This record gives sequence, C-alpha cells and structure tokens, in this order.
Amino acid sequence: MKNLKEYFAPELSPEERLNNFSAYTQGTAQSLEIIGSQLDSLFSFIEMELEDNPATAKYFDQTCKIMDKLSSITGELIKHSAGIHVLYEKIDVSLMFDAIVRRLNKVFPSGVISMNDSSSPVIIEGNLLQLQDILLPLLSDFMNKNKKLYINTSKTDLTEEGLALFQSDCVPGNYYKITVSDVENPENSKIVPFSEMLKSEDRPEYATIYLLLYGVIKQHSGDIYCRKIENKTWKLEIILPVFGEISYMQSESTENIDDEALFGTETILLVDDEDMIWDVVIDMLQNMGYTVILAADGKDAVDIYAANKDEIDLVLLDMLMPEMNGQTAFFELQKIDPHVKVLLSSGYVDEKDAQEVLEAGALGFLKKPYRMVDLTRKIRSIFSRKL
Repeated sequence: MKNLKEYFAPELSPEERLNNFSAYTQGTAQSLEIIGSQLDSLFSFIEMELEDNPATAKYFDQTCKIMDKLSSITGELIKHSAGIHVLYEKIDVSLMFDAIVRRLNKVFPSGVISMNDSSSPVIIEGNLLQLQDILLPLLSDFMNKNKKLYINTSKTDLTEEGLALFQSDCVPGNYYKITVSDVENPENSKIVPFSEMLKSEDRPEYATIYLLLYGVIKQHSGDIYCRKIENKTWKLEIILPVFGEISYMQSESTENIDDEALFGTETILLVDDEDMIWDVVIDMLQNMGYTVILAADGKDAVDIYAANKDEIDLVLLDMLMPEMNGQTAFFELQKIDPHVKVLLSSGYVDEKDAQEVLEAGALGFLKKPYRMVDLTRKIRSIFSRKL
C-alpha cells in the first residue's frame, strides 16, 4: 500500500495535496467524533458509579469538560474540511470498479472474485483519479494480506432506519454499494463503525491510509462501515450516492461527460508509465467512441507510432517517464510525422516547463489531475482546431 507521505509529496500538484489533506483531516475528524460518542456512552455509566465518591467525581467533571472541548474542535474540523470543494464530475462508478478489478487480476491472477449486479451505467459525482488512487492500493493491501478477495457491487436503496443501523449520517436514497471481504458470504457478522477497524489495525501506517480513505468517501457524501466476522476478519462496505437520485453535494462541475459534443471516433495513443490509473480512463474514452492504444513510455510510443502513424489521430503524452521522457519522445515523433498531433500532460511539471515542446508544435497541455470532461473537451478542441 502507498505510504501516507506519497499522498502529500511535493511533486504532486497543490490541488492534489489540498484534496488529500482535506480528505485526511475529514477522515480523522469523523473517526474522532465516533470515538467521542463511544466515550460519552462509557462516561454515563462511570458517572453513575461515582455518585457516592465526590472527590473522584470532581476529576471526572474536569475530564468531561476536556471531552466537550475536543468534541467542539472535532466539529470545527469536520465543518471546515468539508468546506474545501473538490472539482467533481459525473463518472460511471460501475465502469471504474470493473477497471480496478481488471487491474487487480493482472497483479493477482485468479485472486479476485467479483460480482457486479448492475449491467447499466451507475453515475455518481466524484473525483475519478482521487477515488481510484485510494481504492486500488487499499484493495491491493487486502489481497496481500488475504490472498483472496471477494468484491460485490450493487445499487441499493437505503432508508433512514437502515442508515441508522449502520450508524451513518448519510441521507436516505439510492446508493452504489461496494462490498469487500476475504470470505465468501460471511455469516454471523456484526456491524461496527469504521473506527473499530482502525483500532484493530496492527500497522499504524496503514491505519492512517484508512483515515484518508474514510475522508475521501465522506467528501463524496458516502460512508464506510464494517462487519466484524467471528474469525477476526473484516467485511468492508462502502456506499456512494447515485447522482440524480439524492440531493447530496455542492458540486462545482458545470459540464457533463455525457455531452454528445465531446464524443468522437478517432484513435488516441495514450503514453504514460502510471498504467494502473489508466484502465478506467481508457474505458471511458472507448465508451465515448474513441479507440485507445496504451504505450508504457516514450520509447514504446515512438515504436507504436512508427508502425501505425496513419491510424493514430492523436498522441496523449506524459512529460515525465522512464526510458524516454515526453520531450525527447515528442521530437522523435515529429521525425516520423512532422504533423503529428500531440497533447501533453503531467502532474509534476507546469505548462511553462513544457514551453519548448509547445512552441515546437505540441497542441496543448493538461495539468494532472484533470477531469474527464476537461480531457475530452481538449481532445475535441484539437480535432476542431479551436485551441
């Protein structure tokens, strides 16, 4: 699993680090709130035992005042971390999970058993790269520990009573539920708050990653809860609200990925060494009519383009890669075809750092992380020559 420091690395864009910090803060605050409510329950019992012990009751009262202050600080953390708006877009979460499962099966052959109850698109509003960047390492960690992983995804209606059973503060409505377990159809499970799993985690560095996951899901107006099974294994259940069926978040997105004006039929060569994040992007582009070819690095891209230059309409080129970086690859592509269409992208360099390549003929630059709608809009602008 990723180290927590990787989610705040200086190489990441300020937006990515802010989003991750906000999620981590919210996950921590939400967990503290749950733990605080559990302590309140314990305090009520202790208070009854101290009725005949005034001296000890004095210290107990002081402890309660400290807990009240902690509760107030926690509430402020939740309010302010939730107030940091992440740019969301409409994404097919079912498609996203299919891509994640395919990636897991490449890394752990025959280790992942997945069932998807929804054959049609399930649309949520969210940050695609942020969700995938936290869920994929988490599921990989489950696989490393358990060697077998059962994933079930489905749409489900959750009532106020059902959400109360899970101790969730989500609003009633239709949700996309992801169930993860190392046991098929576990029985005799007990519903517990997500914080219980954090307390049981014997590796503190992993517990902090779970806090980040918790915060990301809460930012998406979803929730996580666990089922503790008798053999000390866990069944993790994640719920995300389905778009259009629940009024659940303030979104800053203004365009829809399903806008027909963003669809196309061209062939795109996608060049990036971070292949684990591209399965879902490729699926979404293909669903919009594009044909996508994946190259692992600059050298691979040059070889593929040399053999297929008449079929490839656009090259989406990452700037930083092993073997051959984006700048070198661009000039090699130009040797093959002086009119090659190239769109640059990177999460580690700014547009000004790519200026030499842009001045030499690259048709645009996208800073990672970007929304799918931003990518497809840029692609259409290149093909329509409206830059």
